[in-house]
Amino acid sequence: MAHSTHPVFDDSLISSATPSVIAEWTDYNDHFNVAYYVQAFDLAAQAFRHDQGINLPFEIKTNRVSYLREVPGGRKLTLTTQLIGFTDKGLHTVQALYAEPERYLAAVEERLEMPISGTAEDIAQITSALKPILDAHVKIALPEAWNTF
Repeated sequence: MAHSTHPVFDDSLISSATPSVIAEWTDYNDHFNVAYYVQAFDLAAQAFRHDQGINLPFEIKTNRVSYLREVPGGRKLTLTTQLIGFTDKGLHTVQALYAEPERYLAAVEERLEMPISGTAEDIAQITSALKPILDAHVKIALPEAWNTF
């Protein structure tokens, strides 16, 4: 897959989850606390699944985060979710977190997640929903920072 240093992969990847860094999410320096980066990524992953009509509960099997830049409190966040693979057992995504208004790349997360439960019919529905998404997403460059893991 191609890599890109462009600050936003593609507008089609922008999540419907657009949280702001609230006071409870900041450390003593009024910067976004690293623990809440994962929470923001989780909100974006949930929004991605919801936007695709996938309403099963999922659990993270593994994830890794690359923290690239600090984010001051009060900033609006833009998150992207890029599907890079899936099987009947789960999803493989790369997510990016950007701080507004400059839209600089602050962090990247790679995750593998699996449905907690689901029937064969549910899995077939997920497969049919994700196939065209994967076909589109594999043509979009991955962020340069993803390769630093």
